[in-house]
Amino acid sequence: MTESTTNRQDTRSPASSSAPAAESGATMPRDDTAPADNTAEIQARLRRLERRGGLLFIATPLALLLLGGRDLAGLTIFIWPAYAVIYLGLFRRVTRRFDDADWIVLSRSSRRYTLRRLCEVMLLLYALGFAMYGCERARDVLGDDTPAATASLEAPAGAPYG
Repeated sequence: MTESTTNRQDTRSPASSSAPAAESGATMPRDDTAPADNTAEIQARLRRLERRGGLLFIATPLALLLLGGRDLAGLTIFIWPAYAVIYLGLFRRVTRRFDDADWIVLSRSSRRYTLRRLCEVMLLLYALGFAMYGCERARDVLGDDTPAATASLEAPAGAPYG
């Protein structure tokens, strides 16, 4: 063979070049470094969700304040946890559409989506607050007669009110 025939490139179209490989049952090697076909679309969807979700997160108390005053705006503390659960559910639903499992893990552990982190931290703090409130209520109902608990309630020996 001459040098010109060995260096000549195949000028067939991609459709015609893949037909013999498909007929023979061979598969094309997959390039793992290239992002999946739907990656850019899903990332754009996540950015839109983050942007719109953040606006709604801030607009909720403002709208309640304008519509109903301070009393209605006080309900925000009960609305935000529900909103956070809904947002996290939507986020997971969108990230589940990635073709590659690495992209799913990367998007869920990334610091890029700050509203998702805010929702996670907020739910954690709400859970901690409700647990502390539940412990306090249980202590009130059951009574705490330990010397350490009652010592703080008693007046000091030389107190004028005692």
